[in-house]
Amino acid sequence: MPQQVQIVFVVGFARSGTTLLATLLDRHSQMAATPETHFFDEVLPRGARPDTARDAAVLVSSFLGSARVRDLGLTSEDFANLVERRTCSWRDLFSHALAVYAGRHRAPIVVEKTPAHMTKVSQILEWYPDAKVIHILRDGRDAVLSLLRAPWTHSNLRRHARTWRWCVKRMARSQRAHPARIFEVRYEALLAHPDDTLRSVCDFIGVKFEPAQLRPADAQRTVPEWESEWKAKAAAELDPARIQAWKRTATPKQRWIMNSMMGGALRERGYGETSLADCPLPTRVANAFLNAIFLAAYHPAMKPAFAGVKRALKFFGLPTDQIDRPGRADD
Repeated sequence: MPQQVQIVFVVGFARSGTTLLATLLDRHSQMAATPETHFFDEVLPRGARPDTARDAAVLVSSFLGSARVRDLGLTSEDFANLVERRTCSWRDLFSHALAVYAGRHRAPIVVEKTPAHMTKVSQILEWYPDAKVIHILRDGRDAVLSLLRAPWTHSNLRRHARTWRWCVKRMARSQRAHPARIFEVRYEALLAHPDDTLRSVCDFIGVKFEPAQLRPADAQRTVPEWESEWKAKAAAELDPARIQAWKRTATPKQRWIMNSMMGGALRERGYGETSLADCPLPTRVANAFLNAIFLAAYHPAMKPAFAGVKRALKFFGLPTDQIDRPGRADD
């Protein structure tokens, strides 16, 4: 059986620097950072309890069947000890996988990085009472504009802005509930003051900062080859020019959409320049109306309904692109 390891979870809204932070931590001699596992948001069945015993062989087969999990490079042989026990829980399984991964890289600390786990932080901390969570926060305008260029998601700017707003507010609730176990790092601080920022992150984890963490390296355990196209910058030298890139790249229409949807949440987190003073009144009214619709229609509680609509459309051979991509980037 692999030895127990310290577990650190890195979370954050998509395109907020989670891969960059995980890569910097992975360069530490005592840490091994994983590719994204999406264990809590995709692999784990809804309502699964941490200690409920299940058929070990069935759980291992289901776990290894996930495309995301395959990026860890684990095989059925790595779980032979669990299968021999006949039964195990989902927590046993995931803990075992992380320990095997850390052991393979001779690291006493494993860093699990999945951005989407930021909505599962309370569950994660319940499952792992000794774990720590690092949340990386980026100006929402930079994050959602970066998402528009990603090949794996929809291109509706308002919907991305709505999701950012919901995610950071949910994360704030988790931070209030677990202030000693969650550390927040600003993407902008990491780029502008990397030494001090990374040193504070290492202090939170309980290790000493190593200068080698800031030296660019070609090899990346955190980025599978199939993701390298849109995550290549994580291995490059830190570039402060990426801070507030939205000022240079956003059109006025995009800026009005983002500030109307995210303005309050941005200001609460110290991000400025959210004024709509230059926005024409008709556009401001239209944005307020559309924002209200998006806040209701894209609430997470509506996700099962959208999934049902997609299944029905597929059943009748109809296109689902309007469900996945309900509008254009400049809507």
